Amino acid sequence: MPAHNVIANINKAKDISADFKTTGIKSDVLAEKTAGSGVTADSVNLKDGKVTAAGDTAAGDNASMGYTAAEGLILTGQGTTSDITMKNDADAAVLTVATGQTAIARVGGDKTLMIAIADGAAYTVLAANSGKVHIIANQAQDVTLTLPSAAAGLYFEFWHGMEAADGHDWIFDTGADANYFKGGLLFCDSDVGGAASEVITIAGDGDSNSKLTVNIPSTGTFVKMYCDGTNWFLNGTVLSATIPAFADQ
Repeated sequence: MPAHNVIANINKAKDISADFKTTGIKSDVLAEKTAGSGVTADSVNLKDGKVTAAGDTAAGDNASMGYTAAEGLILTGQGTTSDITMKNDADAAVLTVATGQTAIARVGGDKTLMIAIADGAAYTVLAANSGKVHIIANQAQDVTLTLPSAAAGLYFEFWHGMEAADGHDWIFDTGADANYFKGGLLFCDSDVGGAASEVITIAGDGDSNSKLTVNIPSTGTFVKMYCDGTNWFLNGTVLSATIPAFADQ
């Protein structure tokens, strides 16, 4: 066979599609043809240790990873008990989505939505406890509650947890005047007398007030806080004989 025909056949063979039947492709290494492009099989790209999907998943997929420009990474599964299960290195479930449902269930760890703040002069609020209600028990002294570093999405609620007025104050501290409070609280004066009451709104200066003192709170007091990454937005109601006070560091 002429040399040029041999070369032509070799080049042609490089692009031949083959049916490997049930044996598949047996190889220890699949190398990329073009440097930096990775290896693509049916729109799934393997490159630099990453698996990149290019298409959407579909209902009924047993276990699929997909991608769309709007939704980003998509994980779809279908099991008899759970559609999606996330496990740790001990093969124990951590997060699950029940079959056909949309709610995420925490399987292990601290699943409580409530934190009890016992008596103490200082309490550090943890970012890891975002979204949980903090019940403040009777305090033997004023308690300073130091908020975590500002981060978008942090949310906390603080509830009065007694049947009568506390004899001490709650002092909320963001840690820096740059992370000041915005919004305010509804104040209900509990010592007006009789059936009368004084109800007013109270707010900081919206500029630098990074400390909030809730003076001697009574039953029914609650304070909510949400952080947008810089500031802490307030809402809630304070029942007390003394109006809350705002201050700088």
